[in-house]
Amino acid sequence: MLKWGPSIDFAVEDFERILKINTTSVFVLCQAALPHLIKSKGNIVNTASTAALQGIAYTIAYSASKHGVAAITKGLAVEFAAKGVRINAICPGHVNTPMGNSAPPGATSIGIW
Repeated sequence: MLKWGPSIDFAVEDFERILKINTTSVFVLCQAALPHLIKSKGNIVNTASTAALQGIAYTIAYSASKHGVAAITKGLAVEFAAKGVRINAICPGHVNTPMGNSAPPGATSIGIW
């Protein structure tokens, strides 16, 4: 989930919702899958974002949530490698979707979009 907004005015409730949708869900799904993946020597591929690797103005919550996905992935990869489970993340850049194509508030008026 992505919601644009100036950080100074961004509602804590929206920040927490984005973290829950983008980050907590990844942890919960990995946690649920791991017992089965240990038995089958399976793999997990999480979806982070280039936003995990660099800051993007007006998307602090989204960037933080995707950085969280990258951190969860790295931590689990180290923890479960010896058990034969490979855990990786992809970090795609911009994807042509309505969510990704929406401009941040006021961006056109200040010439950044």
